[in-house]
Amino acid sequence: MIGIKFPGTAGRAERGGPHPFELFENEFVEVWSVNHIGYGGSEGNASLRTIGTTCDCIWNQLMNRYPGIPIVVIGNSLGCLSALYLAARRNVAGVYLRNPVALPDMIAQRLRYNWWNFGLARFIAAQVPEELNSYQNSSAATAPLLLVTSEHDRVVPPKFQNKIFEKYGGRKVQFMVLNAGHEGSIPEALVPAYSQSVKAFSKTIKAIYR
Repeated sequence: MIGIKFPGTAGRAERGGPHPFELFENEFVEVWSVNHIGYGGSEGNASLRTIGTTCDCIWNQLMNRYPGIPIVVIGNSLGCLSALYLAARRNVAGVYLRNPVALPDMIAQRLRYNWWNFGLARFIAAQVPEELNSYQNSSAATAPLLLVTSEHDRVVPPKFQNKIFEKYGGRKVQFMVLNAGHEGSIPEALVPAYSQSVKAFSKTIKAIYR
């Protein structure tokens, strides 16, 4: 099995670990972690408009190198845009999302982006590439999904994450991380339940790709 990991804005591929694949039962996984253009040691300027092209290039490279091997996409925060982009367009084996952003709704709807600018945020939101619309991509995806949502996420409020979950087109499970914010690890008290959710997710994928 292959895993493609897309970290969030503050994350870097070179700092990424194997999670959540270390919780997959009896499964060897090769993990590819991605720095988009402008992140880490990648050249160029960071831009939403290059995300889709980069994702397509990575997918094609993996297909050429590992034909027929199931690929699971992993996204954290802004990295979920990339994971959902591929999930909507490619035959991914599974989708794991942690606190996914929902552009352009997050920009257009949240008052703190709008109260001072006379609706300029809605204009900015309209500039987000259509292929990165989280709701549309979620509706088009069919692979098994595990969505991990932090209960007190102030960066990506759960109402946006819940809408992604509601619209998702495949088999889906949402795990709520109680009393947690956007960043940080799973609280110790929730680790057993979380681990069971990830293991169940991996079993669902294996049942499809036996």
